[in-house]
Amino acid sequence: MKRIDRDIKRANETLKLGKVRCRIERDGNTLRLRATLPPKPGSGKVRAYQQRVVLGVGANPEGLQTAIAYAREVGLAIDRKTFTWDEYLDPAPESVEEWAERIERDYFKDKERTLTKETTWEKDYAFVYRKFAEVEKEVSIPAMRYFIKQKTKDHSSVRRRYVYALRLMANTAGLDGSELDGLIGNYEREREKPSLSDEVVARSYYKIPSPQWQWAYGVIAAYGLRNHELFFCHFDQYPLCRVLEGKTDSRWVMPAYREWADEWNLKEMLVPECTGRIYGDYGQRVSKRFYEYKKKGLIDFTAKDLRDAYAIRLSRCQVNSSVGAKSTGHSERVHDEFYHEAYGQRETLEQFLLMESRSDRPRPPKLDFD
Repeated sequence: MKRIDRDIKRANETLKLGKVRCRIERDGNTLRLRATLPPKPGSGKVRAYQQRVVLGVGANPEGLQTAIAYAREVGLAIDRKTFTWDEYLDPAPESVEEWAERIERDYFKDKERTLTKETTWEKDYAFVYRKFAEVEKEVSIPAMRYFIKQKTKDHSSVRRRYVYALRLMANTAGLDGSELDGLIGNYEREREKPSLSDEVVARSYYKIPSPQWQWAYGVIAAYGLRNHELFFCHFDQYPLCRVLEGKTDSRWVMPAYREWADEWNLKEMLVPECTGRIYGDYGQRVSKRFYEYKKKGLIDFTAKDLRDAYAIRLSRCQVNSSVGAKSTGHSERVHDEFYHEAYGQRETLEQFLLMESRSDRPRPPKLDFD
């Protein structure tokens, strides 16, 4: 049992001894009250029943003291039959910014605000909501639809992210967010581009002028790391790479080509000097540097393209999709979804060759036309 839970239990025992008809509960990272209370306005109920009172205070020692004070106040109002919901009901948000704040509270209600969770919130939701709030004040499906079309390309991952974020806001505001789903399009089309050849990847490595960024390029190429993960890894068990933290949990990563890891001396870490508050900040530093090299004509692809090429290379090296998923930090479902064509072609060919090599396999009939 966590310390805060023990403290809540003791506080409730004290309230019970004091005949206070209200109890404190923990709801994730926040505290709330539980008591038998009159129906909320507009509920349609007539009798008192057990309900929760949202306080919006943190599940910590300071928040607990506040919750105890509220519990005594509510308990006294119950005894005097003077309790009303007026000061405890959270008014419905009206603006885009207010709805975004409500969603953020709900998002972190049962989550610890770790760097990983903060990065996901910022990239997948907060960024979209800020952009939407710049052009719209109120939440509506037509406004969301127009905004998505104006700010994103058809069949893109950005389009999909915008739809998912605004669909959540629409649903939270009581609208039908599924009306936006048709805008996602065929996300598969964005992925339908040829993988980088190994020769292009290898030759481009030697075009990077900075030793630190050459190392960063090499780690992404050989190990398929996400752009921010290269700042949080080590090679204590070389040739394996250990990603310590990032978008997903820590993991071990194999090089698709041990030869590249050796030739480029990747175990001698030359991490670029970058700072950031969240993982997305580190990723942006890498993306920006790749963009600069692309403008100079040194490379003609992104860090994401390097990572995709690594995943497809694993397939060509006959690494099964389960191990490939672990190495790239994907779930098997996501890995198969992204790279199903590469794995599907290899596995189909393997099964065909295996079938063809069997001496006892069924044979087609030999027709006699005499």
